[in-house]
Amino acid sequence: PTRLLDVGKSGPTIRLETEFSADFNEHYLTLSHCWGGADVPILTVGTVQKFSAGIQIISLPKTFRDAVKATRELGIRYLWIDSICIIQDSQFDWRAESAKMREVYSNALCNLAALGGENSHSGLFFDRSLEQLMHLRPLWIHKRIPGSPFVSSYKLIDRWKQLEKFEKSPLVKRAWVMQERFLAPRVVYFGREELYWECKSRMASESLQEDCCERCYPSYFLKTQYKHFTDAGFRNNWYEILDSYTQMQLTYPSDILIALSGIAKDFQQFNLDEYVVGMWKRSLLSDLCWEVDMPGRPSTYRAPSWSWASLHGRVT
Repeated sequence: PTRLLDVGKSGPTIRLETEFSADFNEHYLTLSHCWGGADVPILTVGTVQKFSAGIQIISLPKTFRDAVKATRELGIRYLWIDSICIIQDSQFDWRAESAKMREVYSNALCNLAALGGENSHSGLFFDRSLEQLMHLRPLWIHKRIPGSPFVSSYKLIDRWKQLEKFEKSPLVKRAWVMQERFLAPRVVYFGREELYWECKSRMASESLQEDCCERCYPSYFLKTQYKHFTDAGFRNNWYEILDSYTQMQLTYPSDILIALSGIAKDFQQFNLDEYVVGMWKRSLLSDLCWEVDMPGRPSTYRAPSWSWASLHGRVT
């Protein structure tokens, strides 16, 4: 990243780090969060020097404060938060940094995801009932005792209800966050009732075993399979990505291609093809056979009319 927040080990302040040596190789974390219209601190041309001198942690919204705490507790020195590490009133800087999302997220040690909040004031940590997560062990009784050879304590978990809470979170419906999930090597989701973990091979939660979380883990996240793909495999996988991506929400519809650019760059290292406005050169003829469910045309130009990105709506 061009900039990182140096959270240190303790203390009431953090600061924006803007200069790094050529051999910089420190671990850092990233944060996925919903802005949600909340009043969040942003980096501007006029506040770069101020933030570099120091930022009072108490002045940050709760999600940011919790992210700083989590970063320190994990023994990591640096944290990347989009609103404070990208100059928000500079179109040049925003464009340049947005194009680096693949590098920012894929090189992070882990991504912290604020699953339980609708805005940056919700936080990562919540009061919760441990009963939902309590694991009860069986109690074995000698088989010579009349009646059942054993009894066991157990609880029933509606796994679909648990997964539905994940899927309906405002965070995972965001297009930018889909890209962040795809790029990050590891993600820890802080939900209101439990934690979820995700990497490039599987997903799990506190209450559900790995195989129970498959519904929330898209097949295209499993990058270990990419090296075995034929052109047809890459093509079908890209279509799955587009189907999911075009159902996601964007605050600014003009971001439709740039919020996908990190995924495209990552995908390109496997298929070794030329990216063309949301499609691929080798499969361009079939890529042009797209259809949009309930299409809507944006008021401003964002892509050629032959590209799916020129319209609103789910692409198939």
